[in-house]
Amino acid sequence: MKWLFLILFAGVGLFLLYYGIQQLLERKAMQKHQLSTQGNVIGIERDYSHGIDETQNHPTKIIMYAPLVKFTTHTGTHITFKGQTYSDTAHYKVGDSIGVIYDPAHPEGALIDTWSETWFWPWLATALGAFLILGGIGTYALIGYIDRASPQDTTRQEEQRQKLEQRLEDFRQGHTSQP
Repeated sequence: MKWLFLILFAGVGLFLLYYGIQQLLERKAMQKHQLSTQGNVIGIERDYSHGIDETQNHPTKIIMYAPLVKFTTHTGTHITFKGQTYSDTAHYKVGDSIGVIYDPAHPEGALIDTWSETWFWPWLATALGAFLILGGIGTYALIGYIDRASPQDTTRQEEQRQKLEQRLEDFRQGHTSQP
């Protein structure tokens, strides 16, 4: 049982930790070569997420929004991309001018120049991965600690078991000797 917790929690945690660190390193490398420019919001993409309607306490669909951004690279190429962070309110309007960062070698991987767009998901994956690894190891250790009862507890439990067996035997003998 304890191995299951270790494998499940630590396995998922290792995957998330690896993914988060890989994304952080990728974003850090991008900073060395990135260029900044201004882009224009050309549309708002809607998507649906499932949630709970708090007023009526039943499942509902929540509309989520992400901006579609168009910008021009330093070479004059027009690139359109969708923001990576959805929200339940449209933070941008069509026509808004927003900061864009991109790697000149891969401009199609552009990001909106905000902390949440650039760093939130990699840090979240890294933190969640570390938490799951520690949770898996902690659960494994706790279950192991519980499984290893101290010798004093085992001796005391054995004495109590023998006393109960003696009482049961005395009770049986007392009932069988009566007419």
